Amino acid sequence: MRRVGLIRGKDTAKPFFGGADFLAVLCIVGLHLANAQGGYINLSGSDYAGDLSAKEAWEILKSDESARLIDVRTMPEWAFVGIPDLASLSKKPLFLSWQLFPNMQQNPEFIDQIRGAGAKPSDTLLFICRSGGRSRMAAMAMTSQGFEKCYNIAGGFEGDHDGANHRGSVDGWKVADLPWIQE
Repeated sequence: MRRVGLIRGKDTAKPFFGGADFLAVLCIVGLHLANAQGGYINLSGSDYAGDLSAKEAWEILKSDESARLIDVRTMPEWAFVGIPDLASLSKKPLFLSWQLFPNMQQNPEFIDQIRGAGAKPSDTLLFICRSGGRSRMAAMAMTSQGFEKCYNIAGGFEGDHDGANHRGSVDGWKVADLPWIQE
């Protein structure tokens, strides 16, 4: 869910972005600046197929043989927070970090790693991260590389912050009560 609104000031209205949108804007700015220095993926002119809820993504994974779930979080997130479990669908998620831990620089091999895993431009690619920011960037990047059906799972694995600034109670894979495991 896109959260773009207005903050009312004395005489002006200023746009604001919340949650994953704010992160996506920061990433876009950072990627364009970094691209000027080389070594980063250029997202100019790219878009993606759209945002899905975790439940919508699950239905696509069930019904579309070509659908692949690509978890773009980091290894510590997979190890400590948990991972989606697709065993009941006879599928396995693909684990490829969009950003590399611990410095969180963009993974310059990301696109090649997706291709190396056997993804085809006609496959349905469903990207998931913690809350939807990194996965949106990954969907945009793969769309810019000619992949036709790249979706962002809005809310990600843990979801947005609740009123107490905690994740895991508002939306996302876990809140949707979809299968997941923790090692």
